[in-house]
Amino acid sequence: MYYATLTQVRQYLKLDTAETGDDTLLTNFIAYACKYAELRAGVLFHPLNTTLYFDVPMGEKLQFDDSLLALTSVTNGDSEVITLTDILYYPASLYPKYGIAIKPSASQTWTGDGNGNNQQVIALAGVWGYHDDYSNAWVSSSDAVADALGLNASVTTINVTSAAGIASDLQSPRFQAGQLIKIDNEYIDVISISTNALTVKRGMYGSTAAVHATAAPITIWRPMGNITFAVLRLVAWRYRQKDANIFDTQTILGAGVKVTPSAVPPDVDALIPELIHLVYSQT
Repeated sequence: MYYATLTQVRQYLKLDTAETGDDTLLTNFIAYACKYAELRAGVLFHPLNTTLYFDVPMGEKLQFDDSLLALTSVTNGDSEVITLTDILYYPASLYPKYGIAIKPSASQTWTGDGNGNNQQVIALAGVWGYHDDYSNAWVSSSDAVADALGLNASVTTINVTSAAGIASDLQSPRFQAGQLIKIDNEYIDVISISTNALTVKRGMYGSTAAVHATAAPITIWRPMGNITFAVLRLVAWRYRQKDANIFDTQTILGAGVKVTPSAVPPDVDALIPELIHLVYSQT
């Protein structure tokens, strides 16, 4: 997925609908800008379903550098599953989460395995990635699977009622190439759109391609607004420099060295949080 779509970039650049000659170039710039945002922050700004392993904490709180959006299961070092209702989250009411603890009222405490090992023995399965408003990160497309027989786990085309319609958060068109969508628990990348047919890549970001019924609702991932804007700004800057082939020019002045233009517009870096957490594989 991309944190800003080609449609959004074209709107930002005010390109006419007939000006499509640079679409491939713009798509390459979008991919570069998304990777830059991830590398600068050290996190993914999209959800990833995976299991990570942690050491037994010295105290009550198990802290992690990774960004947790939702827990699926917690397995203690002794292979006992801890009920999620027995888990406390830190911070309590903000996203993402950077730590958990077992409630004092629970019967379990953090423990190692039966061989006395305390390192990488606690398994946390869940949704990892960075979003500061995860409760509103998924929005209804106000559309659904329109295939009469539903979807099997291998098809790469999804038919919808109106790809050009308006999503529940009023964004239009509701479906755009480069988006991440979700049907049931499956993450799906939208590759291209032809009328009301979405060409997609199934089972993305740790999810599994699955069977979906006709009329199964489709939701859309909305990246953090400042990340989308950072990508738009960086793509626009790179696009307007495309014929210059010079991105850093050093000029020796009496007071020092002046670099013009800077490698990245300063406002772009200001929009990207400097988190420096684990960068996950996107494969």
